[in-house]
Amino acid sequence: MPQLDFTIWLLNLSLNWLIFLIIFSSLNNSYNNTNNISSNNHNNQYTNNSNWNWN
Repeated sequence: MPQLDFTIWLLNLSLNWLIFLIIFSSLNNSYNNTNNISSNNHNNQYTNNSNWNWN
């Protein structure tokens, strides 16, 4: 039964990589979202400052 063992091992490895990629991508997406929110706030502060300067 070495063929079956190899198939189970390969399936396990693939599932581990899939789970890892899903977790990594979700963490990366959440980090990018918070980054975008903070950068948007920063841009808003800049536009507010420029508005104050112009006015």
